Amino acid sequence: MYRNYITLAFVYNSVFAIGVLLYGTNSQNTIPLISLISFVILLISFVYFGIPNQSRIAFILTITVMVLVTALTFAQLVPTQTFQFTSMSWLLVQEQNIASTPRITVTPGDSMLALLKFGMPFSVFMASLIIFNDDERALHALNFTALISGILSLLAILQFNFWPETLLLAKKTHYISSLTGSFINRNTAGSFFGLGSLVIASLITYYIQLLFAVKSSYDLKSKNYIIIKIYLFIFLISSSISALLLTQSRGAFIATFISFFIFFVTISIKNFRYISIPSYRSAIALLTLTSVFIIIAFIFFTLASRVMLRAEVENLDSENRFCIIPGISQASSENWPLGAGIASFREIFPAYRNPDCGIRGVWDKAHNFYMEGILSLGLGFVLVMLISVSALFILFFRGVKTRKRFHFAGALGVASLTLVLTHAVVDFSIQIPGFAIFFAAVCAPLVTLCSRR
Repeated sequence: MYRNYITLAFVYNSVFAIGVLLYGTNSQNTIPLISLISFVILLISFVYFGIPNQSRIAFILTITVMVLVTALTFAQLVPTQTFQFTSMSWLLVQEQNIASTPRITVTPGDSMLALLKFGMPFSVFMASLIIFNDDERALHALNFTALISGILSLLAILQFNFWPETLLLAKKTHYISSLTGSFINRNTAGSFFGLGSLVIASLITYYIQLLFAVKSSYDLKSKNYIIIKIYLFIFLISSSISALLLTQSRGAFIATFISFFIFFVTISIKNFRYISIPSYRSAIALLTLTSVFIIIAFIFFTLASRVMLRAEVENLDSENRFCIIPGISQASSENWPLGAGIASFREIFPAYRNPDCGIRGVWDKAHNFYMEGILSLGLGFVLVMLISVSALFILFFRGVKTRKRFHFAGALGVASLTLVLTHAVVDFSIQIPGFAIFFAAVCAPLVTLCSRR
């Protein structure tokens, strides 16, 4: 059984890393491939290990959400003889005497690919719950996630400095002056490095607490191993924060700063009350943690000048993403409550596009996850979000309250969710499969760690 765990963990981690490296897995060629592999891993892990006992409720809720979205997608594909529940686009097609079958969705041919894209991070999340089904394995998974994000930040900085016009093995055509890592868009890269920095910071906190909590008779070799981990993660967080700020993504920077603040406040509530150690060691541990936080803040504000300069040069009010909000709102209201289709934004938005906002380029995403979700799935999106976000927040807060050694996992979960939900207001990072996979890989072990008293 242990050999099966090692094999599945290796394959899972490989797929997660490859999914990030393949330019965010956002092309029609890579989405089916990574989706297929992730679903196969989920199926195999389920056959070997079954439903995870420690995170059973979270696992069942995830299946419920996937079934709900799948049902909504297929419902939008059902042919209908009336235009009462369909977009006006179908009526215009009929008026041109073009043979067609009206449906709720305006893009029936794209729905299956969009459903695969949606299901990919959910399959990764559930596979992680099954494979890393106890505290020790979940902690290993979180460590690997932190290492991958830190190493990728180092590679991204090296490439940005020495080969700024190259994106991995291809020629870089967008955001030449910004670091994008393995992603096409700097905002997605900013979300990735911001979340990676937060995970690394939480592990630094955990290992410092662990180091000062151990007894004097604790194995010296193990203590030295913990110290090496702390130094390694301090190095990686410096790299990750530097990469975040080199992306020049204002939204990612602000969301990350807010999430760090929430993490520090939440973790400080628990402090060291559960550790029965001499007071001088508590003071040393607190001083060390404070020093780490000061270093992180120093890196933030020292390198943040690039982000602040861009904020001064570019006026937020003049950006097209804010100008188009009324058009998206109108489209959503006209397609409420059933939505216009899970992959409909690119096709339906031009009819509502205000020319005063500019006519350059094609908008295939709304730069606002919530508005696009409501336009796509209508009331169903609201229901899915309420179930998912409420369940995660309740579980993470429960972890902060009930877990002792692993209370950092609850604090990290609350902060991570805040980061992603905040940035989703002004960008589409969560809609990029590579980042969504990474977010799922972060959340799953946190759910496991928070699910046990």
